[in-house]
Parts: sequence; structure tokens; C-alpha cells
Amino acid sequence: MTGWSIARALFRKQVVVLGGLWLAAGLFTIVAATAKTNELFDAEIESVGRTLASLDAPTSCRTDTMLSCRTEAAILSGERADYLSYQIRDRNGTVLFRSLLAPEEPFPIPVAAGFTNQGATRYFTSFYPGGRTAVQVAAGPEERLHTLLWMLGAIMVPLVCLFPMTWVLVEWTARETAGPVQQIVRSLQSRSAQQLDPISTVNIPLELNPILSAMNKLLQRLRSALDQERAFAANCAHELRNPLAAATAQAELLIEDTKHDSGPAMLDSLRNLTHKLERLMQLSRAEAGVGLRLSRTDLQATVKFIIEDYYRSGVAQDRLDLKVHSGCEYVSLDRDALGIVLRNLIDNSLKYSPMESTINIIMEADCSLRVVNEAEPLPPELLDRILARFERGTDFPKGDGLGLAIVREIVSKAGGAVQVRSTAKGRTTGFEVCIKLPKIAALPADAVSPA
Repeated sequence: MTGWSIARALFRKQVVVLGGLWLAAGLFTIVAATAKTNELFDAEIESVGRTLASLDAPTSCRTDTMLSCRTEAAILSGERADYLSYQIRDRNGTVLFRSLLAPEEPFPIPVAAGFTNQGATRYFTSFYPGGRTAVQVAAGPEERLHTLLWMLGAIMVPLVCLFPMTWVLVEWTARETAGPVQQIVRSLQSRSAQQLDPISTVNIPLELNPILSAMNKLLQRLRSALDQERAFAANCAHELRNPLAAATAQAELLIEDTKHDSGPAMLDSLRNLTHKLERLMQLSRAEAGVGLRLSRTDLQATVKFIIEDYYRSGVAQDRLDLKVHSGCEYVSLDRDALGIVLRNLIDNSLKYSPMESTINIIMEADCSLRVVNEAEPLPPELLDRILARFERGTDFPKGDGLGLAIVREIVSKAGGAVQVRSTAKGRTTGFEVCIKLPKIAALPADAVSPA
């Protein structure tokens, strides 16, 4: 299902509303400007017509000796002279006199007082005293149209220029309005699967408070359920450890006394179950953060101690090869937690790599630790989820799938990172786990874990 964006929806709606209002305002401006322009020009034509009608009707205007001719010249002088003309007609429509720009033929309108339209030309008729003759003033559309376009341009051009600015402003407003939602989304995306703390409601709009309150209640219930699950697993592992140890001892005695064929298989099952319980307890402690106090631990000394312990127990059989690059001495992680991480990585490598193959442990100068074995490459879909609980390689269905999950939990809670590669770096085969631990220079003496 395709999602939709609140910011984009707000932007589209505001653009539609503001655009509609802008068009409505533009249309209103055009109508109002047209009506006002017509009103002003009609008043001008009427004024010219009544002024001419108040003068004596001229009989000739060939010479500038008559008062009426001079008055006409004054009335029709300047800009008006190119757009106004008039005729003096009797009631029968005969032209008695005309201005210089007026046609010789009578105007195509009746001799009736008031305004008359003929095509695009506007006429006004005013009678002289006595009512036997009338003056008809004609105004073409050119001046009126020119003036109207100038007015509309002066009004609409700034509005058109402001429209892109309005577009940007609306987009910014929509983005800022949806900012709190994006803030919540980023906060949720940056959370790990184990971070179940309540979501902050500081500077959050009132409309989002009910949603956040419901989410916080859900997170609280989920956290409580997970805590109960971890407590149950830890309690079960703890309560079953002693009975399993006793059962294992009894099985060993039974094998020595009876030499029964099924004894070794039963003993292996008990030891495997004990190992799984130990892993469950480690995972519960890691998820609860037990033993992850801030401390300064000598990484090289701890790694060497763990390797020597494997050699003493005879499990590794000289398969562990340590390479140290100088530059990293201490890491910010409890020594016991670091030991759990190393043992899980080495146990996985011993379990999943071919017999007699070498397991390389490389300590880099940036405090990253790489454990590389010769296992067959994993398919990409399995590699993406191999760090999750109960995930394991397809060729080893008997594994418990907890080792790498424990490593990831401890390292991430200590502020580090875990990366897996298959094939291993610089090789065509193999599986590699690289852990980056927080490097530390110094801590108070009481916070130092001896190696």
C-alpha cells in the first residue's frame, strides 16, 4: 500500500486554496477595474458632451476667430484629441457640423439623449438649449482599452511575481508544520529493537499527544512483557543448572559402572542442554545490561588469557592464531563481558569451521577485533539475519543460534558495533565477525578491571 505525506498533502491543499483565492481576487480585480474604467470614461464623455452643448453651436471652424471654436479646441486638446470626436445634428439626423476627426457621414446611432453603444464605440448625446439640435460625442475603444490594460498590469504583475514566493512560502510552512511528525519518525527510526523507553512529548503539538501517549503505553506493556520473558528464561536456566549438573554427574558414573551403549549419547544430550542453558543465562544478562559497567580492560591481555585457557582445556588444539596490531590497549567494557564475547566468537568458529583449520584472531589498532574462520560462505539472505536470536547456518541445524546474538547484545550496549562478512575480508571463503569496541585512554583507579 502506497503511503502519503502529511507535508505534501498540506502543501497541495494550501496551493489549491491560495490559488483559488488568487484567481478569484484576480477576476474580481478585472471586473472591478473594468467597471471603474468605464465609469470614469463615461463621465469624461458626458462632461465633454454637456460642455459643448452649453456653448453656441458653431457654424464654421475654418478660422480660429469664434469663441466656440476656441473652446472646442481647448476641450479636445491634448490626449483627448486623438480619441474623441463629435457631430452636431438636428432631430432628423442631418449633420450640421462636425469636429476635425469626425466622419462626414452621420454617426450610426439615433439622435436620443444619453449613452449608446455601437460596436466598440461609445456615444453620448446631449441637446442644445431649445432641443432642436444635439451634440453627439464619440469615443473609440483604444484609449479605454489602453488604460484598462495599464491598470490591470500595474495590479496583476506584482501578484504574478509574488506567486513563486508564495509557492516557496507554502512549501516551507507545510514542511515546518509537519516537522514534529518527522521528528517523531526520526526518533523511532534511530531506536534499536531493544530501546523501549517512552517517546518524549516535549514540544509536540497537542494533536499528536494522544498518539504518543498510546504508543508510550504500548512500549511500556511491551517492555514489561519482555522483562518477564527474560526473567523467566534466566530463572529457568538458573533453576535447571544444578539438577542438570547432578544428572550429568550421575550419567558419568552410570557409564563407568555399566558401560551401557546409550550412556555417551545421553551424556552428550545433557551437556548440550547445559550449554544451551548457559547461553540463555548469558543472553538474559546481556539484555538486562548486567556486568556492562564502565571499566578499563586490557584488550590484548584478555584475548591472550582466553586463548591460553582454550589451549589448557585442549579444546582448540593449537587452532587459534592471534595477530596484534599496536595502537589499542584498553577498551571500555567489563572484563567478564568481554570474555563472554570472545568465548562465543571462538566457540562459533570452532563449531562451524572445518576440523584442523586455523581460526585467525586479529586485533586492529582502532580496537576492532576480527575473528575469521574457514567456514563455507553464507547466502546473503541468511547473512542479513545471522545476528538475531536462534538463527544459525543451514549446515549446522544442531546449533542453538544464540552465540552471535549474545555478542551483538553485549557489544551494542557497550557502545560498540558488530559486522559480519561472508566471505571473509581478503579471502574467497570463510566467515568473519568484526567487533568495534569503544577505545578508552584512562579511567579512575577504582574503575579499572585487571586483566
